[in-house]
Amino acid sequence: MRMAVFAWLVVYGSSLQAQDPARFNREVAEIAASHRGQTAEVVLLGSSSIKIWSECHACLAEFSVINSGFGGSQTSDLLAHWRVLTVEHNPDLICIYEGDNDLAAGEHPDSIMLEMVQLVGEIRAEWPEIRLFLVGPKPSPSRMHLAEAYQRLNGLMLDYCEQQELGFIDTWNALQVNGEVPQEWFQADRLHLNDAGYARWCEAFRSSLELE
Repeated sequence: MRMAVFAWLVVYGSSLQAQDPARFNREVAEIAASHRGQTAEVVLLGSSSIKIWSECHACLAEFSVINSGFGGSQTSDLLAHWRVLTVEHNPDLICIYEGDNDLAAGEHPDSIMLEMVQLVGEIRAEWPEIRLFLVGPKPSPSRMHLAEAYQRLNGLMLDYCEQQELGFIDTWNALQVNGEVPQEWFQADRLHLNDAGYARWCEAFRSSLELE
């Protein structure tokens, strides 16, 4: 059923208007400047869950890693800025975490997938052989009222990754125990992960990247 819905989505699209990505121009320029001249095997892209992942280099110690997350971003923002954050580094692998803030802003999972498909297409046009992993949006206690939308987006992402031979990192299930999201894995805002939460997040990454 999800594959049929996704086929309809690609044909008909969405009229939802994204926010202006120019609001991140300064932050993206600062991130790009901080990594200028560096090459990396892995580039991490996405919103604050990527940006504040301070232990990403330890988690993915087998690789040289650049973290180019920018907080509050949505998929449409990454569409506008991915080139300046990646092209200089010529990575072998890119992991993308977007969709979380999109859903919180009221964007429909189907329209998010349209943007994600465009993003993947642009990256593959630049590097046809690159390994790409989409990271499914995580469950957060503060956003569980949107659980149905999160589950739909995760399902669409998984189906798309299987169809297009992309990797998928499932954080939705990795951060639950018996269907419950432990509060102790999150900071006081009930949105961002703490060290214990990132330990589970890291396990999901390593398993999907077949590092263990």
